[in-house]
Amino acid sequence: MPMSWNDLSKKDYLYVCKLFGNLISNSANPDEKNHVNDYYAAKVLLINRFCKFRFRTALIVTASQYADLLPITNFLDKKVNIDQQHLPKIRIGLRTFYGPQAGLTTSTFAEFIAADTYFVQMATKTDPLLKYKLIASLYRRKRSGVKKEKRNGTWNGDYRQSFNDNSIEQMALFFQKRINPVYAQAIVYFYWGFREKHVLRFENVFEPPKNTKLRVANNYGWVGTLLQLSGDKFGDIEKTGDTNWFTVLLELSRQLDINSQKQD
Repeated sequence: MPMSWNDLSKKDYLYVCKLFGNLISNSANPDEKNHVNDYYAAKVLLINRFCKFRFRTALIVTASQYADLLPITNFLDKKVNIDQQHLPKIRIGLRTFYGPQAGLTTSTFAEFIAADTYFVQMATKTDPLLKYKLIASLYRRKRSGVKKEKRNGTWNGDYRQSFNDNSIEQMALFFQKRINPVYAQAIVYFYWGFREKHVLRFENVFEPPKNTKLRVANNYGWVGTLLQLSGDKFGDIEKTGDTNWFTVLLELSRQLDINSQKQD
């Protein structure tokens, strides 16, 4: 029986995304769930699935018995920390879009800047397009040359075309109209889990939580950070943007540690 986000099978994960949708939101205080009644009603349905209760069985399960079973859904009350990529590709009509690998291991700093900016903005703004801009930052069509790279042993596991910030607006509008809403929510949770597990480990790069459960970007802003780090270390702005996100954050964290030691 699943006891954490990472224990969920793909089918169970998508079911959670379908049931809870915006009931688990990056803008909600974890102790103040939106639509509390709906939230616990969804938990009951999830218990039915986990315990394999058929309809007739569910009808005779008492409220007290459901209360005793609630702990099996407690992982939903905690941070979204899924580290599995259940949607490596999605099909919309005749088009197939490929997503990042778990941990965004092959994603660039420019891609990370875009995705993280839209994710954080989702916590403070009501623009519904932000969700789809996040998706457009991560999911792209297949690039040419993958077969040749596989034959040569140089393929890094990423099918996607290179990140292009200029295409996000157009693709976000496409995803808003065409993507399965359950898939859209699954991608939001996927990025949230990646951020919790891999990004926020750089504690000195991020401010502590204030009015939201999210730790937001550093004081420079991501564009300012990109400008700050471009130069001798990674090259010009374009080359810095094309550098792996982990490498850039590691260097930024190192520089902040050095500056902190100088101030001490």
